[in-house]
Amino acid sequence: MYTYILMCMDFFKTGRLHWYMIFITFILIRWLTIRLFADRYKPYTCQNKPFFTSIIIPVVDEPIDIFTRVLTTIADQNPNELIIVINGPKNEGLDKACQDLRDNRQKNGKDTTEIKILHAGPAGKRNAIRLGVENTNPFSDICILCDSDSIWTGGTLENLLMPFSADDRVGGVTTRQKIYKPNRNLVTMVAALLEEIRAEGTMKAMSVTGKVGCLPGRTIAFRTEILRDAMHEFMTETFMGIHKEVSDDRSLTNLTLKKGYKTVMQDSSVVFTDAPTTWKKFVRQQLRWAEGSQYNNIKMTGWMFRNARLMFFIYWSDILMPFLLISTYTNIGLCFLYRKLGYPMYSLPYSLPPWLMLLLILLGAAVGMGIRHFIALTKLPPYYMALMPLMTLILSFVMTPIRIVGLLKCADGLSWGTRDLEEEQSKSRIEYNGGIQSPGEHKSHHKWNRYQIGIRTFTFGLMLFFIVFSFALELLFNSIS
Repeated sequence: MYTYILMCMDFFKTGRLHWYMIFITFILIRWLTIRLFADRYKPYTCQNKPFFTSIIIPVVDEPIDIFTRVLTTIADQNPNELIIVINGPKNEGLDKACQDLRDNRQKNGKDTTEIKILHAGPAGKRNAIRLGVENTNPFSDICILCDSDSIWTGGTLENLLMPFSADDRVGGVTTRQKIYKPNRNLVTMVAALLEEIRAEGTMKAMSVTGKVGCLPGRTIAFRTEILRDAMHEFMTETFMGIHKEVSDDRSLTNLTLKKGYKTVMQDSSVVFTDAPTTWKKFVRQQLRWAEGSQYNNIKMTGWMFRNARLMFFIYWSDILMPFLLISTYTNIGLCFLYRKLGYPMYSLPYSLPPWLMLLLILLGAAVGMGIRHFIALTKLPPYYMALMPLMTLILSFVMTPIRIVGLLKCADGLSWGTRDLEEEQSKSRIEYNGGIQSPGEHKSHHKWNRYQIGIRTFTFGLMLFFIVFSFALELLFNSIS
């Protein structure tokens, strides 16, 4: 921020334009646009209609204590039916947790919720969702998909149903999602902060327009008729010739939007979800999310541009931001090298000692990010403000490469989740996959296909374009003849 202020002052005095100034201005315009929309957000409030509710929980290898708590918090809110789909190899612990829940509720006279326990065979979340939807009651109105580590709070179900009751055009609703026990270590604290930033920013902004681009799948609700109608396309859709198992929540959101329904966030319906506790697992999770996000952004570009301009702006600025950042860092290095080689180029006249300048840069980064994400920070303990310098480094040197790798690999196959079940999943195809290349099959190929070559060419071409363009701009405005 310190350098940005100096560059702005220099621009207004001399007309010299700097790439770094353009980059920061772009960030501020993006933030201000999102903020203006997000500030208009209000959760739905109304008297609920008598919906028949079906909860579907796909589960693979969840720790039994967490899974038991998840089942209890959901069942205590008395949905009409609870469908648990156990994936993969036989798991006696999960079976017992489900049976114990059924027995305890019958014993205590709480048997108003019908509990169904299904086994899906090979792990695959889309297949588990399909099996769950096919086994919903014929009278089901609202189908809620819940992750096996999502813990509900009081009123989660009641508040989640309100948008459907208030507006018949609402087809999908997501919850306000928070990290369970966020202060366990630095990784979970970073995850909690990222979750709050997303909820208070892009999620609320898009919800105001009725077009949330991705309803995060920890706990999401759809009108059951939408899921039934969309299931075949959900199971058979491809991207660049491959059936993608990742990003099931984004795919269902896309299908709902394409049918003309609204997708919104209900801030008053709160769930807690677990987060990775190691950096390795955190990076794996972010890579999976990045790949799913990037391929869906590309796939939905035409629809977004025609029907959801704010969504288009948010997601495409998200695609371009890593390239702009890398070109900014590269531009600084190229300008330094240009001067070292003896070519005259104007540079800012820093008059402060280097140590003080570095301190101001760090403080400026922390304060700038703190101001932009002030509302998100108010949802967390005050000491999270101290994470701002670290968050600047993480966004620059961890999340930026992850976003680019996600774009590079978005034409590759990837299995469900960050769990080590790829080998099990690759043993069979989902029955809907007839003739479509599965992720497991795709991994066996050693050569890139034309789609992968195209995506990689596009990615590196985009990076090269911004690097060349940014340096050419510096030469145009700041070289000294």
